[in-house]
Amino acid sequence: MSRRFKIIIKCIGLSILLSSTTINAQIFQDTAALSLVKKDINYIYNMQFNHAHEIYTNILSLYPKHPIVFLLKGIMIYWENYPLLHTNSSHVYFEDDMRQCIKLAEANDNPSYEAEYLLASLSARAMLLMFYADNNLITEVTPLTISTYKHIRRAINYTSNCTEVTFPYMLIMEMNLHPMLILV
Repeated sequence: MSRRFKIIIKCIGLSILLSSTTINAQIFQDTAALSLVKKDINYIYNMQFNHAHEIYTNILSLYPKHPIVFLLKGIMIYWENYPLLHTNSSHVYFEDDMRQCIKLAEANDNPSYEAEYLLASLSARAMLLMFYADNNLITEVTPLTISTYKHIRRAINYTSNCTEVTFPYMLIMEMNLHPMLILV
């Protein structure tokens, strides 16, 4: 699959992912915040990073401890430095943001927010896996892929209510990492 096609698919998928209003959770129930997230994604993918940073600051002030904040920040870093290479010092901030998103999402103990937090965690994992795969960091890919498997299995429970949960799974499959998932 061509690199350009992969990028287009990822952009479309992420836009769909963040435009969902069917998830019953905090940020997606706040229409003003959801509108800001959509606007931020549009600015990021249109390479208007000054505007994206302004919107991001607003989202951060509304939901400072929400995983989506770290996911958005990581996505901005990824696209501002595209192609994000392991030799670029920005990769450290990208990885930190994705890992913080995962950490916050997994710390959720409210069942009402499980789908939203699971979606954030899987998206961050998919972004990290994409970065590691693009940079041939196999020693990073394997453990993350193995630990992602149980989250993908949990996400299957939400596919009838929230089809967006399948987006990160599609990214992982697109990167041809699925044989590692089967081995687990």
